[in-house]
Amino acid sequence: MLTLEKDDLTSAALVKLMRISFAEQDIEIDATNGLSLGNGPHASLSAKSATADAVLAKHGPIALLRVGRAIPRMAFDPIGAALLSAGDGRELLARWLRLERYVHTRHPILMHSVTATSARMVHQRGKDGTTNVAVNLILAGVICGLLGAVGCKRLSLAIGSGRITIDAIVDDQISIADRVDPRLETGVWSIRWTNAPLERLMPLPTLAPLKEQLSGIGRRVANLLEADLLRVWTIAAIARELALSSRTLQRRLTEDGASLQVMRREARIKHATELLLHTDNAFNTIGFVCGFSDSAHFTRAFKARAGMTPTEFREAVRSGE
Repeated sequence: MLTLEKDDLTSAALVKLMRISFAEQDIEIDATNGLSLGNGPHASLSAKSATADAVLAKHGPIALLRVGRAIPRMAFDPIGAALLSAGDGRELLARWLRLERYVHTRHPILMHSVTATSARMVHQRGKDGTTNVAVNLILAGVICGLLGAVGCKRLSLAIGSGRITIDAIVDDQISIADRVDPRLETGVWSIRWTNAPLERLMPLPTLAPLKEQLSGIGRRVANLLEADLLRVWTIAAIARELALSSRTLQRRLTEDGASLQVMRREARIKHATELLLHTDNAFNTIGFVCGFSDSAHFTRAFKARAGMTPTEFREAVRSGE
């Protein structure tokens, strides 16, 4: 069985975005001109960096920032769908952090001073203290593309001391007020945006109620949990959503013999089972989109509920056992 590297989820998504964006910009990815991302879903860090460097040298920083324009093409990718179901910019950034923790990324984006309409970020340097200017520009564009895709408008991105104004990056309106100097700290970003009513790129995933014996309130709670498995619901937040007091909600769940923790676990396991049965998605991908903290958590929880690991379950189903 193929064992994925820690960063494979984010690596595969980034390679896909780069391929789509460069093709749309008529930038050929060909080993003969020094640009190569390979033919598979993944590419080595050196290949991604070398390709990004070559694009920067030949086509300039805007070509790299435009990689974020490809974000809407990821709406039907499980990871993309999980990120893009965020209700606003601040929640989108929280989901990005959750994804980085899930894959234990080696070079995380550190978030500072995150508010409802702004954030300051630092793309962490490598252990040797180095940073890649071109990769930094791509990631800045991806973050802006994600924010734009969840409804953020009038995006303003400051990189180092240079300012890049991005307005609706998905619509390709990018202007650079100051030249991006490679000597700048290109891994330090300040982003501002305004919030607008969200027109989702795809409907949120929905599942059938967890248990037929749940009361009306219990089913509504189950539907809330199942509609967005990455959201961290609390009793208080659910009570507000259902216009109930926390005490009343807790009492109604107790009457059903249910608890928020158990219902959340059942929702995650049920959705994971559906994905294992009906898709070829990687186990790491399934674990993340179903709300587990990491792949080990997914494996433990699934085995505790189903009596076998996700790998054993899928193999058993496909072998007809």
